[in-house]
Amino acid sequence: MCKYYKLLPDKIYFHELVRQWKLLSFMLATYGLLYGAEYYKIESWDVGITLILSASTYLIAPWSAYVLVSAIRYRPKNWFFHAAAAIFMGIFVVGGLSFIYHELIGNKVLWNSYLFGSIPIFYIAGFVWLYRGSLSDFLLNIKSLISNDIDRR
Repeated sequence: MCKYYKLLPDKIYFHELVRQWKLLSFMLATYGLLYGAEYYKIESWDVGITLILSASTYLIAPWSAYVLVSAIRYRPKNWFFHAAAAIFMGIFVVGGLSFIYHELIGNKVLWNSYLFGSIPIFYIAGFVWLYRGSLSDFLLNIKSLISNDIDRR
């Protein structure tokens, strides 16, 4: 097991959440979602759910992605429960919070399309925001991965 793996978020996790590029990407994504909520006028996509889901995704998705991958990779004691907790949190944020909100507001939701679209977005955002480093380091690593993949062909 990796000595750095921890189930619960630590100081470094919260420090990473205030990196400028992560906050900027969060604000831009939230702005895009708010614009879509106002422009498309879909009953299950409004300003309230946009703010709830974007904030909870920003806070929880990187942790969920980290725990899921680390539990599978390092196999700590009770690794299956760690992975299940990470998956549960993703489903709770996307499905549970949405369900509670829409029930309280009285919106009709097409859950199949809603969940199949939102869960991948949750984990994609989580993996992007999981990166520990500057934006330039992140882009260099992406470029390196792409060039290594092209070189292997």
